[in-house]
Amino acid sequence: MDNCFELLRRAGFRLSAGRLAVLQVFQAAGGTALSCEQVYLIVSHNGQPLNYSSVQRALVDLERVGLIRRAPADSRKHFFQLAPLDHTVRKTGR
Repeated sequence: MDNCFELLRRAGFRLSAGRLAVLQVFQAAGGTALSCEQVYLIVSHNGQPLNYSSVQRALVDLERVGLIRRAPADSRKHFFQLAPLDHTVRKTGR
């Protein structure tokens, strides 16, 4: 998790409670691709006070930094999964 914190910080983000909750969901998923709805339901079930739009924003931010990536899917729904951490931090322009 320290590596995630460092990647976010270097990209101009902080490790907020929402981003941390979303990252923990993906770490617990063990590489399984999840939709925004699935992440939201898991976060809600775990008692985190995040609304759906906060989960969406966290997914966008984590994707920009490179901590998660879009998984290939045949549906119109986007699925995400943890990205390999063997890369450099992308600049986000923030």
